[in-house]
Amino acid sequence: MISKNKNFLIVGLGLMGGSYAERLSENSYKVFALDVNKESIEIGKKRKIILNKDESDEELIKNADYIILAILPSICHSWVKEHKHLFKKEMIMTDMMGVKSFFVDDIQNELEDNEFISMHPMTGKELSGVSYSSSNIFNSSNMLIVPTMKNTPRGKEFAYDLAKILNVKNVKEVSIEEHDKVVGYVSHLSHVISVVLMNCFEAKSIKEIAGTSFKDITRIANINENIWSELFLENKKELIPLIDSFKSSLEEIEKAISEDDKEKIKEILKQSRIKRQSFNE
Repeated sequence: MISKNKNFLIVGLGLMGGSYAERLSENSYKVFALDVNKESIEIGKKRKIILNKDESDEELIKNADYIILAILPSICHSWVKEHKHLFKKEMIMTDMMGVKSFFVDDIQNELEDNEFISMHPMTGKELSGVSYSSSNIFNSSNMLIVPTMKNTPRGKEFAYDLAKILNVKNVKEVSIEEHDKVVGYVSHLSHVISVVLMNCFEAKSIKEIAGTSFKDITRIANINENIWSELFLENKKELIPLIDSFKSSLEEIEKAISEDDKEKIKEILKQSRIKRQSFNE
């Protein structure tokens, strides 16, 4: 298990970075953070989820035994490249990004005396910022660990130990390719559908009319456009075919409805119900 004498540094103290900080702090780990928004650091200190005092960014990086990247995917590689001269020898780095193929190899190639092992907690909130962070979001969640041939047993052990500390429900190893394909379906496409559903109809009184089912399916439309626009674009290789497949399925049920084909509609609904019930097994 990870020693409590070691220092964690979270780069990016937003919703997810703050949630990691809270859970690690609850378990008596020493957690520090960097963020370009100094107000986020002050909130983290006030909530006692980080131990920052008056250290410089350089000091915090030099003293870090473990670094967790919680910044925008597009700047992960550049941040590592800019600061790698400060890294402790044998420091282990991980991330929590929703797309892997465009940066994991680049970061691993950038590091020499350090190891980067990619992870992805399948959880979150429809809100953003450290003020909304909570360690509770991990309690019933899944964690994906995305090792490559460059990862060592020590790196993988760290990833599994971190998942255990976070108290996730399930841990699964996947390849970079499998990660982006599966997450494209269960996460990225779901967000696309929720956004489109929210935008496809105008009704001033919808707030007073909508029931719980509509609120449930559009919850994730309350989206952080800065992060999710990057995720959609970086995973478009997987996402575009999924959108095409969704459109085909939508056209199938549209055709059945337009032709009053009740049996076909029932067949589609039954297929969906059986697939969804498997979640409860």
